[in-house]
Order: sequence, then C-alpha cells, then structure tokens
Amino acid sequence: MLLVLGIALLFGCPDSLMQPLPPGGGQGVYSGEFTAEDSTTVLGTFSITISAVGAISGSGLLNGQNIEITGLLTGNVVDASLLETLSGMSGRLSGVRTGSGYSGDYSLNRPGGEDDLLGYWDCAPAV
Repeated sequence: MLLVLGIALLFGCPDSLMQPLPPGGGQGVYSGEFTAEDSTTVLGTFSITISAVGAISGSGLLNGQNIEITGLLTGNVVDASLLETLSGMSGRLSGVRTGSGYSGDYSLNRPGGEDDLLGYWDCAPAV
C-alpha cells in the first residue's frame, strides 16, 4: 500500500518531477539522424524511446562512435545527455517538438584540445 501511495505521489502531483505525458504527448519510438553544422552531411543515426512519463533513452552512432542517449521530455522540450560508450566522452542534446517528431542541436566534447563535435539532429516516429 505504501508503495502504491509513493508512486501516486511521485507521478500524480502537479509539481512532481515525473508526470504522465498527456495523450499524444510524445511517448513512443523515434528514429533520427545527426548532421554536421552544415545541416546536410549526415554523421550518424539513432533510435530513442520516450516513455509515458517523458524519460528518454536510446542509442546510435555519431561520427562512427557508439553513443547512449538519456534524458527527459518536459512539455515539448528535449533535454538529454550523450555518452560515447568506448571513451566516455560526453555531450548534450537539446531540442523541441516539430510536428510529429523532434529536432534540435547537439554537442559532443572531444579530448585533447580537439574542437567539440557540433551539429543538428532530428527524428520522427519509427515505422
């Protein structure tokens, strides 16, 4: 009983951190691409899942590197972290809802004084 009450408080309160998304609020599986700063050169692909409470998880390739994506959808805003799984390089992915999908920009920190990898991403519901 306490567990059910705790879950209800966490997910059901208007000011709680995690709230169920409204119907059609973005939950589902999405496929997308990373592009370079020129917006035309494709640097990789990814797949993400957005849960009913807005938790984002996924994986893909960016510039030949395996990455993991974790974050949160709040309203129509995506805020996520990127983690390159081999070296541990990290970065950010942010964006907004655009029609039935999402798009925005990303940055991946690079070691040794190299310029960060910057560009854009977009995704649409997977078929």
